[in-house]
This record gives sequence, structure tokens and C-alpha cells, in this order.
Amino acid sequence: MTINEVVPQGSREQLPRPPASTQVARLVEYGVIAYAVAAPWEFIATPVGSPAQVGGLFLLCLWLVSLVVGRVGNRNHIVVPTLLLLLPAWSIATAFWSPFPGIALVGATTIVFLCLATYIIVCAIPLPGRQVVIALGVSCTALAIRTLISQTPENEGSQLTFDDIDQNILSFTLCIGLAAAMWLAISSKERMKVALWLASGAIIALCIIRIGSRTGFSSLALMGALATAICWRSRRWLLGVLLPLALLTIWAVLSAVGLIPDRIYGFLSEPQINDYRLQIIDQFLLYRSDWEVFGVGAGTDAQFLASKEGWYANAHSAFWQVWIELGIVGLFLAICLFTACIWLGRKSQLAPFLLLVLVAFVLFGYTLGPIRSNALWVVIGLALAGGSVSNRASPKPEGAKAHKPSISNRAPGTGGALTEPANCSEMPSVASDVGNLPMQTRRR
Repeated sequence: MTINEVVPQGSREQLPRPPASTQVARLVEYGVIAYAVAAPWEFIATPVGSPAQVGGLFLLCLWLVSLVVGRVGNRNHIVVPTLLLLLPAWSIATAFWSPFPGIALVGATTIVFLCLATYIIVCAIPLPGRQVVIALGVSCTALAIRTLISQTPENEGSQLTFDDIDQNILSFTLCIGLAAAMWLAISSKERMKVALWLASGAIIALCIIRIGSRTGFSSLALMGALATAICWRSRRWLLGVLLPLALLTIWAVLSAVGLIPDRIYGFLSEPQINDYRLQIIDQFLLYRSDWEVFGVGAGTDAQFLASKEGWYANAHSAFWQVWIELGIVGLFLAICLFTACIWLGRKSQLAPFLLLVLVAFVLFGYTLGPIRSNALWVVIGLALAGGSVSNRASPKPEGAKAHKPSISNRAPGTGGALTEPANCSEMPSVASDVGNLPMQTRRR
């Protein structure tokens, strides 16, 4: 049997190409990664919107194209898309009875797009989870560097920020990047990659301390302790020693040069739990009957308090903010979504990363309530994707498995040479295996 008998003339030029639907699916994956890169920069204003808005719009366009070619489907239980549909739907409904319907509609629109982006992340096939985490880590490292270079002799020893960005929300975003850097350092096997991610985490940790957020500093300490425990459990003994040593070295250096904000020293000397945030909640509770069932409208908590007390302040707590804005129904939906993240995230290969982010979210959820953070919703998407998250360095296109000829396709007495396949659709795979034919078959 000659090669021409196995591979018809011209078939080698007709190599298989990924179908258009698969190529679009790959584009959606890249759109998810691009959105993860842009999400931490949601504070930056540009003529066309923030980078997070541009990245989200780009992802949405790719997803709509994938819908046209029929390449997007949900692989999770019906609970996930139901929750991601009901929460924005209820947010829109609150605008109809809100005292501030215009503001409530804007806030509801934000929730709609965040839930939609999360749904797209969940539906990405296959979801390149590790690459998304890498995107968050790299982007947050760049954000930390941008924050650090804003330091001037005038603000040495004070809280650090740029463009008047709130220090707490900036610290929360960087904590997500720190979780990414820590997990990538722990899960990487190559020494160079471990060193790079340790350096990235050190830059972010240094920036969190310089920002001076008490919640950010507490998150840094707890995340460092948890990451160390993960190292020891994973038997990464050297990394388990280097990680806390690096954090202590950063603290010692900053303390020696006087760059630790006085706010951090004050917090260490007298940790405060009962501060002005609880006073804000007490003011909201005076009018509990106005919001406990149906809420006052998405994004209108500060306007509500200003109309009642003349005090413009947000509810600095994720729990109270959701309840005040969306009522008991919205609070129930948010709790269900949070529970789904934990239940599905425990099956994910990214579970250690999600656990590190959970530490920061619990602390900031009590003191800040960053429920509209784009970076947070990227993490929510990774958690809801659950066991379908891929931990590969780069996803392979669908159908890229190497073809292994079966025994039934080998003709007896031909020295193991392949016979003509019964199905013509197998011909490209046979062509790819011609190089593996025995030498006596090639010479015929």
C-alpha cells in the first residue's frame, strides 16, 4: 500500500481548519481576559468611558457575535443563570417606586451589565481560569506601580492615592491582585515564575501598606497568613518561609524610612471596630420601615439618607447597602448568589485563589461594601464557573486532541500500516499520522 492509497492526492493541502464557531469561542475567551485586564482600572476616566466599561463593551460585542454563530451555552445548573437574571431584574423594578428613579435606573443598569459580564464569563468554553487570574495579577501590579509613582515629598507618611480615588476601594482592588499573585506563586512550578509572582505580590503589598487603609492592611495580614498555610499544606516549604519573610521585610523597610501612614500605627495601637460607619447605619435604621421590604432603589442609599437627615453618606457595608437599596428580596437574591459562589467555587481548580479573595471581601464587605467592583465580579464569574474552569496555561481549541489510530484500522500483514478509514471525515487525522508510518510502507 502506497502513501497515495492512504492519503488521496491533494488531501494534504486540505488541512482541517477550526470552524468559525470555535474561532469565535476563542475570541470570547480572549475578551474575558481583556475584561479582566481592564477591570481594576474602573476608576480612570477617559473620553470613551473607563477602561472597565470599554473592556466590558468589547466582551459584550464578542459574546453577541458568538450567539449569532450558536457557540455559547451554559454548562452550569439552572440556578446560576436564574440568579444572574433575577438580581438585575429586581434592581430595575426598584426604580419604579424609588424616591430617586433616575439615579436608581442608572444603578440598576450597572448591576445589569455586571451580571451580564459575569454570565459571559461563566459561559466561556473552556474558561481559561488561570489566564484570567494572570490578567488580574498583572493589571493590579501595574495599578500598584501607578499608585506608588504618585508619591511626592509632600505626601510622604500620609495615605497614598492618585486622581482622588477612594483609598478603600483602591485597596480592595489591589487585594484581589495580591490574591492572584500569591496563588500564582504557589501554583507555579518554575522557579522563575515563582520569583516573578513573588515580586509582583511584594509590589502590591507595599502599595497596600502605603495607601493606609486599615481594612486593606488587615486583609493583607490575614491573606499572608492564609497563603502561608496553603504553602505548608501544599508542601511548598521554602515558599512557606519566603512569603511571610517577604511581608515582614517590606514592613521593616517602610517603617525604617518612615513611609508607613500614621493611620496604620494608630490602628495597631488601638484597633477600632465601632467607628463612624456604625453611626451611619444607625441613621438608616431610624427609617427602616421605608426600605426593609422593597428598598429605596439601586445606588440611592446616600441620596435617601441625605433627604432624611441632610447627611450624604453611603452605607459602608455590603449587607446593609444591598438591603437598604434592594429590600429584603434583593438581599435574599444576593445571599443566594454568594452561597452559589462558595458552593461552586469549592470545586474549582482556582479554589485557593477564591479563598484568598473571600478573606478580603469579608473584611471590606463589613467596612466598605464594594458590591459594584468590576474586579470582584470577574472573580464571581470564576467562582460560578466552578469545576468547568481550566487551569491550563493556554486553552486548546475544541477538537485539538491528537488522533490515535485504533487497532481496527491496521491491516494485518502490512507491518502496521493503516488501511483506508471507513469514514471520510477521519481522513485529515490519517494524514497527520503519515509521518508515523513504518519505513517499509514509505518506500513503496
